[in-house]
Amino acid sequence: MLIYHIANNTDWERAQAAGSYECESLHAEGFIHLSTKSQLEESLNIYFKDRTDITILELDSDKIKGTLKWEHSKERGEDFPHLYNPLNVSAVVSAKAR
Repeated sequence: MLIYHIANNTDWERAQAAGSYECESLHAEGFIHLSTKSQLEESLNIYFKDRTDITILELDSDKIKGTLKWEHSKERGEDFPHLYNPLNVSAVVSAKAR
């Protein structure tokens, strides 16, 4: 299954050199926010509107190492995937700057 993450360009550049991706939410909330394809556009509009410093990472969920959980968001009324550890860059299928 393909899932998505909206990454800050600087974090993504750092991850490519390190081999694993971390972001602010992993340190602040304990997980990396992810979305399904159908959730992605709304996430972009709500949280990243008018931002030009982001890259959309397309991930193969079967290649993700670690703890991936689907959890309910009361604010959005649906379940979202959350990754509870750094993301292995080898799970990234494509990266598209926006």
